[in-house]
Amino acid sequence: MGSFGVRCDYTHTAPDDPILYPGAPEASHSHDFFGAVGVDAFTTLETLEASDSVCDSSGDISAYWTPTLYADGKAIVPVESAAYYRATPGSDLETITVPPNGLKMISVGAEWTCARVDDPTPQVPECPGSSLTRLMLVFPDCWDGKNLDSSDHRSHLTPSDNGDCPKTHPVHITRMFFEVRYAIPPGAKLRLASGDTTSAHGDAIIHWKPDVIADELRFCVQRSINCDLTWNTTLGY
Repeated sequence: MGSFGVRCDYTHTAPDDPILYPGAPEASHSHDFFGAVGVDAFTTLETLEASDSVCDSSGDISAYWTPTLYADGKAIVPVESAAYYRATPGSDLETITVPPNGLKMISVGAEWTCARVDDPTPQVPECPGSSLTRLMLVFPDCWDGKNLDSSDHRSHLTPSDNGDCPKTHPVHITRMFFEVRYAIPPGAKLRLASGDTTSAHGDAIIHWKPDVIADELRFCVQRSINCDLTWNTTLGY
């Protein structure tokens, strides 16, 4: 299935979460932030519109974040990260669309692996010294078509069933994946700021320049072409 992707550099680490704790600085466990610059507890769609971005596409000004990873009690700065958007297998390419600006998203799946040939697992594998450790997150792809957020920050979205969206969430958006790569010292004891490594998750507030993401949808997803994946090795989904 077609997809488009964008690399988004790490920007900073802070105990903020503009989805779960909006307007409440330092109320969250520590997160690593990627993409839009200066994201904090007060970030909204309006502030993103005025933000700079360290994504390699000038069209993506989204905010992405994940819990900080610690090795032997020391925070690890992520090496690289990327978001990419694809059509779910079985979906109707003519009706699939892109997530609306301002959509708040929480991942629904998380796995770890060393390399594309490895089988992803809920636990962090012991990777060879030359291999970066990869956290791979998947987000829901069916939207209720009305709400950019919900009281539990989840129920406005739901995963599709083999590419089919339920009547309660009739708008089929591109499924977003987010990957973070780390250089982890061999034998290190690992934990996330959210708990053990099985607590891995990701969050995002979407903001793209409309003409850029419309072109990505039309030329890549709806033509079943994989575009813009700039990793040295292919992403794992």
